[in-house]
Amino acid sequence: MEYLPEVQQEFFLTNLLKASDYSVVVKAYNSAGSGPPSHELYVRTLDGDLPPSALPVRAGHVAHLCQPALEHEEDR
Repeated sequence: MEYLPEVQQEFFLTNLLKASDYSVVVKAYNSAGSGPPSHELYVRTLDGDLPPSALPVRAGHVAHLCQPALEHEEDR
């Protein structure tokens, strides 16, 4: 996703499993390489029926590309 300062940008994490723990880290990339990773955010999905909306991740001050890394706790 390209960063445009005048446009609010979002990325949605989809197909998450019920009652599961996730670790979310966002890292920016541009022609000079990659930037530092964001602080790790730990989240747990709901145990019951899931709401129709996805987990929004908003791009902040990135130079070019925002690529979230999603790791399911069972894959660690």
